[in-house]
Amino acid sequence: MTRFFAIAALFLVLAGCATAPTEPFSPAVPAPEGQANLYIYRHRAPPYIYRAEVYVDDRLVVKLPERGYSVFPVTQGPHTIRIESFDWPDVSFTIKAEDSSDIYIRFTGGAENIGGGTLELAAEAYIVEQAAAVAEISACCRFISPQTEAQ
Repeated sequence: MTRFFAIAALFLVLAGCATAPTEPFSPAVPAPEGQANLYIYRHRAPPYIYRAEVYVDDRLVVKLPERGYSVFPVTQGPHTIRIESFDWPDVSFTIKAEDSSDIYIRFTGGAENIGGGTLELAAEAYIVEQAAAVAEISACCRFISPQTEAQ
C-alpha cells in the first residue's frame, strides 16, 4: 500500500510540472519615473520542490517556485541580486538599471554526474533579451506576487 501512495505522489508531482501556467503572461504597468521593472523567472532550476529566495540589495523580494516569475520596480542605478536555493550554490551578481527599460533575469541550474556517484551542482542567473524572456515566461511560468514589507 505504501508503494501505491509513493507512486501516486510521484505522478502528481510529474503532472504538476507538466501543466501550463494558469494565467497568460501580461507585462506589468510601466515603472514609475526613475525606476525600471525587474522581472525574474525560474525555469529548470532544481531542486524543484523548494522555493528560491531572491534578494535585491539584501532585501527578500520573492520566494520563487520552479516555473514561477515575479516583477517589481527597482530604482535606477546599481543593485545586488542574490538567489539562495536550498543547498544548491547561491548566485550573486550586480545589475544596473540605466533607464526605465524592463530587465529580465532567468534563474536556472542543473547537476552533472562527475563520476563515482558524485554530482556537481550548478546554478546561474543571467539577463535575457526581452522578446526571448517574454516567450519563455509565457510558455512556462505563473506569476508570484513579490513580498511586501509586512511579510
